[in-house]
This record gives sequence, structure tokens and C-alpha cells, in this order.
Amino acid sequence: MLVQKVVYKEEFEKLKAGEVLPSNSRLPKLDPYYDTDDQVLRVGGRLRFADLPKQSKHQIILPHGHPEVAKMVQDVYKNMLHASPETVLSTLRQKVSLTQGRREVKRVIRRSVACQRQ
Repeated sequence: MLVQKVVYKEEFEKLKAGEVLPSNSRLPKLDPYYDTDDQVLRVGGRLRFADLPKQSKHQIILPHGHPEVAKMVQDVYKNMLHASPETVLSTLRQKVSLTQGRREVKRVIRRSVACQRQ
């Protein structure tokens, strides 16, 4: 995913090469790993043993504040007919892990012209 390669360039290259993340990385709490099949960074952790689809147990890591991520959040928000931030975030978390997800969803909703007119 191009957004990851731009925002998490150092982390992306280190994990792709099989190296350990630097101590100043923004991602260590997510226990990230490089998915060679899809060529993206995914959330690691204990769910690898769960009987769930890959997308549900190892979501793709996406950064907050990037225009492409904001567009994706906005699309989900519109497709859900302007649902609450919690509902939108819950839907997003089924496939992706947004850093500062709640803040990003609320920011996108605040900028929604249709919702501000009501």
C-alpha cells in the first residue's frame, strides 16, 4: 500500500528486510509484521491463533492524517449513511488499523458538509 511506504518508510523497509524496528518507531505497540503476500504492514499479536479470516485478525496498518486515509474514512462514513463515529470506527477496524483512529474518524465527520447543515 503506497500510503504505508510513504508515511512508514523506515519501518516498512526494516520489516520487509526482516529486521527489528528502531526504538523511536511509532508502531512497536502494534507488533507489526510485513505481509509478503499483499506487501503491506499488518498488525501482529496473539490473534494469529484465532480461527478468523486474515483481514480480521491482522488488519492493515494505516496512518492518521493522510489524505488517502481520510478519503477512505469518508467513503465508509457515506456508505453507512452518516453513522456515528463509533459505528464507522468499528466497521473500519474489521479490515484496517488506523493510528489515532477515533480522532481521524471524528475529524472527517466534522468536515462533512451534509452533517454540518443539520
